[in-house]
Amino acid sequence: MTRIQRMFSTVLVASLAMFVTACGFHLRGTVDIASDLESLSIQSPDRGFQKLLATSLEQTGIQVKSEAPYKITILDLNSKEQIASTSGGNIVTDYDVIATLKWQLENADGLKLTQPIEMQQFATYQRYEDQYNASQRELETIWKDLQRTLATSLTRQIAAMSNSQLEELTVKAREALKAAEQNAQNQPQGLLTP
Repeated sequence: MTRIQRMFSTVLVASLAMFVTACGFHLRGTVDIASDLESLSIQSPDRGFQKLLATSLEQTGIQVKSEAPYKITILDLNSKEQIASTSGGNIVTDYDVIATLKWQLENADGLKLTQPIEMQQFATYQRYEDQYNASQRELETIWKDLQRTLATSLTRQIAAMSNSQLEELTVKAREALKAAEQNAQNQPQGLLTP
């Protein structure tokens, strides 16, 4: 191998490494996960999304177990469509699909560590008036893609939490619960009538 070939291969390897890093690619297991979040449970009314989220978490190195110190509760997952534009003669209509996910983090005792957190993802598809079935298949594909993207975004948020953040959330949630209980005790009791 000549000196020029070695220099070229070195530059090529360095360029590829920078490109791969810049596009956001990370090897599995390289995300720094808070030790307390090495395992989670998931509660979701939508079994399909629960499976997507479990797969996404496990690919990041977070085990999904029924018994875990923390739980992700999916409060709501829905989609809605709105017209984005219409072609002349109303033959083709562009629709925006808005997928909304609402979730909350709890500890094993059911203490709510976060308020409900809402996430949204958007996509656009074309509905052809004379091709209803094809348009519906495209809509179903987009809905699955949006759910996958929501699962990935939620996984990133969870994986980014540090142990100190978890402790802080736990302390604040306990303080809020205690204040609510004291407030309820201080409320005047209703008068009993004979």
